[in-house]
Amino acid sequence: MMPGRIMVTLVVAGAVLGWLGIYEPFAKWAGSGATVPLLGFGNSLWKGVAKAVGEDGLLGIFKGGFTASAVGISGALIFGYLGALVFKPKMKD
Repeated sequence: MMPGRIMVTLVVAGAVLGWLGIYEPFAKWAGSGATVPLLGFGNSLWKGVAKAVGEDGLLGIFKGGFTASAVGISGALIFGYLGALVFKPKMKD
């Protein structure tokens, strides 16, 4: 499998495990290591969607994931940009 497909599979698996109610007990048992990687991202998307659907109805399906993950995505973009400024990336030959 290509790396992109593996990452998408892990995010979707985290969302499905959150929907089934399996991810929270797993995260409590495994500690912070379970909440950081892609499975944790999928679970946070699921929690955001579930909360938004409860508050806003059907519209929450579309906006819940964005609100739940906005800080993490913004942080990744900002720190990626700062890393590119500090380390001067170059193209591979």
